[in-house]
Amino acid sequence: MRSHSFYRPLSILCGIFLVLSLFLQTSLSFAEGTETTKKCISHSFPVSLGKGKSVTYQVTGNLCSQGDPTGKTIHVLVPGFTLTSTYWDFPYQHETYSYVDAINKSGYVTLSLVA
Repeated sequence: MRSHSFYRPLSILCGIFLVLSLFLQTSLSFAEGTETTKKCISHSFPVSLGKGKSVTYQVTGNLCSQGDPTGKTIHVLVPGFTLTSTYWDFPYQHETYSYVDAINKSGYVTLSLVA
């Protein structure tokens, strides 16, 4: 029999995808700019561990995109247990070490969860 702790991260990620799809369709607003300008916003949203569960948790992430993110595929970036979101967007030599910059330039949107 599997432990319930196995399903908890999976439930959280499913909740994140659901919230993001609703969030991007209704309330995301990026400032007008050129397609070559990366824009990032920080956003917190509630996540429940299951349907009908009354307890919710706040998840925070940095959503980055070049241009309007509407309709683009989102890469959800989860840091490791001892790492932060800088794992995906290293502050030194972005052109070499930033996954966020590289994937945004390829036309995708990133959501780096903040640990």
